[in-house]
Amino acid sequence: MANIYNFSIIRVCPDQKRGEVVNIGIAVFNRYDIDVHILPSLLKVHALHEEIDLSELYALPQKMNRIGIGKGSPEESHRALRQVGMVELSDLGQFRANNKEQYDEVVADLMSKLVRPTVARTERGTKTSRLRTELRDIIDQAGILGKTKADLAKHKIVQNYPVAPEKGLYADFAGKNSKHYFTETIDYRVSSKSINSEKFNESAKAAFVLYEARRSFKNSVRTIVYAATRETESSVRTHLNLASEFASDVVNFESAQDRARYMQSLATVFRGELPLDK
Repeated sequence: MANIYNFSIIRVCPDQKRGEVVNIGIAVFNRYDIDVHILPSLLKVHALHEEIDLSELYALPQKMNRIGIGKGSPEESHRALRQVGMVELSDLGQFRANNKEQYDEVVADLMSKLVRPTVARTERGTKTSRLRTELRDIIDQAGILGKTKADLAKHKIVQNYPVAPEKGLYADFAGKNSKHYFTETIDYRVSSKSINSEKFNESAKAAFVLYEARRSFKNSVRTIVYAATRETESSVRTHLNLASEFASDVVNFESAQDRARYMQSLATVFRGELPLDK
């Protein structure tokens, strides 16, 4: 039998005179606590009012539970929290979930549809490199590739994961088990002219993505997977140094040993086994 959950959108109105409201999270009123989900990046709030102490917003899960727990029904807890300073809650909505996995999937979907900033998405997936396609196919063959962002809650690896969508930064691949796993790909198997121009920009973009991932997801593993021919390996070293500054690991896709090590680590985390290297 499905459980029914009450939820509310958490909103911030930094300046009552201007009346600008930003959705920053979701609060789910459970039987014994309030499950609060806040956006990893609140730069949009800071942009509206530079003097806001964002640490107070990040502390909302503890504050809302301290104020709202013990009020009785979800409706009473919601009334107690309806307006707390600059933070306000929307009217209560409801959703159904049969188990924890489905619950996490619905909450992730609500965050995606109702809370995350809408931006003109120029995701790097719109121009997919050969390396990214090859890596996607290998992950798919291993049975750990998700089809939608909601599959992250099913311990699958998803593509174009929003790390800082308000900045147009999306990770090529992302997964979540006990921690987040991010992968950025850079295909250096191009002409020397492209390496010195567009590939430098691509390397810088990867560095920004991994920097934001490290900042917003403290307990994360961040990997650069690159491909370079023997002829171009030395000429891309400075690019790699730039991109790998915020990475936990660097994998050379052209190395069978590196490639096997990377895939074995993913399979261990997301499937609990070690696949045979083909």
